[in-house]
Amino acid sequence: MTIFDDVAAALANLLGTTSELAGFLLGFAVVVTCVVALYLALGDAMRGTGLLIPSGIGFVLAVLVGWFPLWTVIFMALVIAIVVIKPFGSGVEM
Repeated sequence: MTIFDDVAAALANLLGTTSELAGFLLGFAVVVTCVVALYLALGDAMRGTGLLIPSGIGFVLAVLVGWFPLWTVIFMALVIAIVVIKPFGSGVEM
């Protein structure tokens, strides 16, 4: 058991939920923190697909500490690949 498991268990105890759900909440907080920190640091350079880099870093960090299972990184890699390749609308701008 690591300190990250203890943090998830403490949050689960505080919220009255399971440690898995608390781990997902903590992992989501890590992802949001990475996105906000890099957006504030880089500003306008983080437009479009530039947001994928800090969110990917946040997901990898959350998996490394054990708050997200490994399949979430694989799923996010597939989502990022679909966003970058644009197989369903290459000519459509949003």
